[in-house]
Order: sequence, then C-alpha cells, then structure tokens
Amino acid sequence: MTWRTSGSVLVVLFCSMKGVLGTTCMNVTYTHQSISALIGSTVDLPCKYQHPDNNTVIEQKWFIQNQSYDAPRNLSSVPEYAGRLEYLGNNKTDCTLRIRDLRESDSAQYKFRFKTPFAEWGYSFPGTTLTVKGFLSPLSVVSWSFLDVLVVGSVLTAAALLLTIYCILKRKSTGESGSTAETQAVHPDSNSETYTALNMKNRAPEYETLTRV
Repeated sequence: MTWRTSGSVLVVLFCSMKGVLGTTCMNVTYTHQSISALIGSTVDLPCKYQHPDNNTVIEQKWFIQNQSYDAPRNLSSVPEYAGRLEYLGNNKTDCTLRIRDLRESDSAQYKFRFKTPFAEWGYSFPGTTLTVKGFLSPLSVVSWSFLDVLVVGSVLTAAALLLTIYCILKRKSTGESGSTAETQAVHPDSNSETYTALNMKNRAPEYETLTRV
C-alpha cells in the first residue's frame, strides 16, 4: 500500500446540556485532514471518537461528500463501494474505516457520524479528504514539515562544507609535493665527474657535470 498523509490532527468538540445528565460532551478526531493514495491500493482513514461513559452508541455510519455543496451520502448505501469497505472501529473509541481497491472516483471527503440514546454526532463538521491518483510524484510521497526541511538542509550544508574542506586540503597537499625540489637523490659516479639525479616530476634521470677545484 502506498499512501501519503498531510495536515494536522483535526478535533471537533460538541457539548450540550442534557438535564440530569449534566454536561454531555462528544467529539470526533480525524488523524489526517487529507490523504493521497494510489489507484488499486488499500487505505485506512484513521478516526477516533468519544462520548460519555453512561451513553451507549447505537449507530455508527460513514458518509461521503464529493463536493462541499453536495449532501453527504451514507457510504454503505453507495453501490460503487459494495464489497470494498471494512469498518475497523468499535462501539467505544475507534471509528477507522478501510477502503480497498481504490478508484479515482473515490476522491472525496469522508465523515463519521454516530448516535447515542441522548445525542447524535452529525456530519456538518469537516472530515478527512481522500485523493486517489494514478501516480504519486517523489515529492508527494512524503509530507515535508518545516522541521524536516530544516534538518535535511542542515545535513546537506554540512556535507557540502566537509567536501569543500577536503578538496581544499587535497589540492594543497598535491601542490606542496609538486613544489618540492625537482632534483633529489643525487648519486655520484666514482669513475667520472658526472652526477646523476632523478627528476621527481617526470621520474627521468638528469645528468650534471661538476668542475673540480
């Protein structure tokens, strides 16, 4: 499965007064505001919800909204999703939805709704937006935060600096050896007045005749 997530955690809180029950608070948390996935892959839409302990959840449903002006539709009643949905949640806190064999037409916003005997969590709040593509560019596979960019930039800068220092030292070292005296290892010839020396640049012997005093 190849997918990318972006955006921060979205938490929506709803509180209402329910007589003797006091304050009744409910909330839904969508881990990702947007998710991108490849055609044919499987994706999970992570979701958490909360309700008072003395309330029993009697209904959970996921809805799809293709456009902001469209009315949300019950996902389980949409024929195109038949056999491709799996609810991974429970009656307590988890409302994660899994969609298999993704199609480009699955690109939409998905919202979770649940009911208790005393209250209902609607789908008027924002949910998770899914975008299904045939190809994900390398830059879109990972969501880069400011901290990620800062760390990677620092590492690359340090690496470039070290490489520059190495090249300077290498060049300096090569230059010093090149400036060494050209003639080294002078060897006298006992039978003549000629001295033989080795030129360190071209490794060729050079001859010099010295005049005796």
